[in-house]
Amino acid sequence: MTRLEAAGKAFIFENIRGATLPLIGGLFNRVDRFGAALGNAPPDRPFSHDDLDQRIEYARANPCHRR
Repeated sequence: MTRLEAAGKAFIFENIRGATLPLIGGLFNRVDRFGAALGNAPPDRPFSHDDLDQRIEYARANPCHRR
């Protein structure tokens, strides 16, 4: 599993004893996957750590308020 994560690959374990659902890991171990999940992949370049930092800072400055 460590090698898969180091290679930036996602993985799934489908037959886990006692579990009713499969286990999925490594979905967000690459910053470009975060960009895809956020629906914000810049068209002219890959989503970067700077892009992720900007999204986090924007969220901190503009929190969603619960009703």
